[in-house]
Amino acid sequence: MSNPKKKPDELETELAREGDEAIDHFTRIILENPESSEAFCDRGFEFLTRGRIGEAINDFNRAIELDPQNSTALRSRAMSLTEIGDFEQAIRDFSLAIRLSPEDEQNYYHRGLAHEEKGNQNRAIADFTKVIQLRPKMYTAYLRRAQVYQQINDYPRAIQDYTQVIELSPGMTQAYLHRGYCYIDSGRYDRALEDANRAIELNPQTDRAYHIRGFAYFYLNQYEDAIACFTEAIKLNPKSATAYHNRGEVYRHIGSAKFAREDFAQALRLGYSEAGDALKKLKEEETDRNP
Repeated sequence: MSNPKKKPDELETELAREGDEAIDHFTRIILENPESSEAFCDRGFEFLTRGRIGEAINDFNRAIELDPQNSTALRSRAMSLTEIGDFEQAIRDFSLAIRLSPEDEQNYYHRGLAHEEKGNQNRAIADFTKVIQLRPKMYTAYLRRAQVYQQINDYPRAIQDYTQVIELSPGMTQAYLHRGYCYIDSGRYDRALEDANRAIELNPQTDRAYHIRGFAYFYLNQYEDAIACFTEAIKLNPKSATAYHNRGEVYRHIGSAKFAREDFAQALRLGYSEAGDALKKLKEEETDRNP
């Protein structure tokens, strides 16, 4: 007879117990060999994976004191520092780790993430590019570089990288969604529709794909189709303020002021502050039409 599936809370308890056992295991090793940099690094990683960041940093500090050449400890401390928002020190640690292990792509990858968080887009791109040179099939590096290109509105390069992600990982819905938005911003609405449709095939519950379709239909002047898409997005995610706002913009564009007002008001209730400006603009337009 097969064992019944564990409930989520039971599974969480079991994982926590296993984590405590792992920490106890490395603590015993440290007691037996208090000069082991590797043991402190291993226990620190167990702390890190369980969100015990302060204890993790303490162990990585000790590991580095015992062996300043321990690049794994440097990278792990840097990853811990990113968890508490200390990106400057994290970048310094990643850079030290890179000097010690220049062929380890993970150091460049995580430093790239830290640069991205700091808004250093060019440095982030350089790090992700180095990762790709070291690991040409690491699709996450293409994905992160594409997202940075998208942030700086370099849509051709972003599209190229998202396309590479799709070639390496054809089932990744996220890549189709991001590439779809790039196509929207590039004015390539038919291609955006193709990506949105593919994303829906992969994940019918993704409301963001209907946003992309809605934008594409709007710019193609197919307003009823755009309204239908934003309506579907609302069905999938009733708390999506942007879906109400976007549908309201379509209604406003076609002169359906009543429906536009209702959607903008709902978007505002859901916390989308720009909907307040949209309501003002709608009122001004109505005043201009009926002085």
